[in-house]
Amino acid sequence: MKTFNTFREDLNDKRMQLRQKQKDSQRAASEKASQNRKSFAQEIENKKAEVAERQRKMKEREEVEREVRKEMEKDSEE
Repeated sequence: MKTFNTFREDLNDKRMQLRQKQKDSQRAASEKASQNRKSFAQEIENKKAEVAERQRKMKEREEVEREVRKEMEKDSEE
């Protein structure tokens, strides 16, 4: 049979284990949230880079089209 002191020690040990488990759980949740924020921010940066690249290509294409039109106009004038 357990004595009262042993019972109290066991109870205190369980409380400490539970607190440690809660702290670990909170830390893990915090780390996961931080990782998710980083991932989300990286996705946004990637999307911005993709949009900027598409816009650059469109401008380049438009410039080439203008040059071709100018060449065609010169050729038709001659």
